[in-house]
Amino acid sequence: MKKLLYLADIFNLFFGILLYVNTYIIYEVNLNILLSFIGIIIFEVSMLISYLNRFKVISFIDYFINAVYFIFIISYLFFILIYQNNNMEVLSLVYYSKFLFIPHFLYAIIANGSNVTK
Repeated sequence: MKKLLYLADIFNLFFGILLYVNTYIIYEVNLNILLSFIGIIIFEVSMLISYLNRFKVISFIDYFINAVYFIFIISYLFFILIYQNNNMEVLSLVYYSKFLFIPHFLYAIIANGSNVTK
C-alpha cells in the first residue's frame, strides 16, 4: 500500500505537467507562459526530489486525503468530458481544466508536508 501511495504522489506530479501543457502551451506560446512553465517544472522537480528523499510513516489521514483527491479529480474530469460531449461548440475542456491547478498544488504540498521522519 505504501508503494501505491508513492506512485499516486508521482502520478500527481506528472498530471500537473500534462495539465499545464493541455491548458496553456497547446493553444498559445508566449514569454509569460514559457516562464511560468519553467516555474512549474522547477516546482514539480523539487517535489519529486522531496518525495524520493523522505521517510514517511503513513497514517489513515494520508490514505483518506489520497482517496478524496483522486475521487475528486476523476469525477471532475468525467463531468468535463460529459459537458464537452453535450456542448461541442465550446472548448470547455481547456476552460474548466484551469480549476484543477488548485487541488493539484494543494495535494503536492500536503502530501509532502505531512512527512513524519523515523
